[in-house]
Amino acid sequence: MLKRWKLPLLLALLLTLAACGGGGQELSSADSHASSEASAPAGGEEVSAGTEEAAEGEPVPDGEGLLTEEEIALYESLYFAEDKKTAEALGLTEEKLNQKVMGMVLLDDKRKIAGAECWVTLLFSETEPKGLYGVLIQAGIPDTEQARETVMAMYEQAVALYGEPNTFEGYVDSARLSQRPEGFQSAYETWSLGEKTDLTLTYRSAEGSEDSDDMDLIELTYQVRILQDGQPIDPAASEPGED
Repeated sequence: MLKRWKLPLLLALLLTLAACGGGGQELSSADSHASSEASAPAGGEEVSAGTEEAAEGEPVPDGEGLLTEEEIALYESLYFAEDKKTAEALGLTEEKLNQKVMGMVLLDDKRKIAGAECWVTLLFSETEPKGLYGVLIQAGIPDTEQARETVMAMYEQAVALYGEPNTFEGYVDSARLSQRPEGFQSAYETWSLGEKTDLTLTYRSAEGSEDSDDMDLIELTYQVRILQDGQPIDPAASEPGED
């Protein structure tokens, strides 16, 4: 049965997220969209589905749009780095990073993508190799039609910025956004970005729920690549934090 997504307290969000993907080296691109039980943080407001311009070569204002190549490269330089280095590079206090709940730190500033005000959460592995392994960007939207328009706008922007997705063909539990399905209740696509990062764009509908505060959930998960040509990569061996 389709999971119904509700906006709980922030602590419940982080605990739920951690239960599904607390360790970076234990996740795969398929696992991240097949088994994620995350929901958006408390306080999510209704958002519009307006489409932003995503022309190649056009600068994106800070805090808006998908992650740029420069931002992805910055995060890659911090994969599994010490918290002090991560805090300095991202302009955060060590105290902020010490506020982890099961390996996650919710940032104060939201990021606007395709008209949606999105929450941004840093993901940290608490088992070896320890440290930052990804960034989770989430939006909760109460109207299903609007949410589907938003996720498709995000998909189009991702194609314009990153190129066509390279989603694993063997995973068929959800619809493919590239196929532009009608009436989909869950859908996804994945991209390989930069030197070490995979992006998964996921949508899950709350359509039919009796709870008035249920939200359709959109997630953009940028995380360290752990599969290359179908084979596992050992994050510890690659020492990404030392680049």
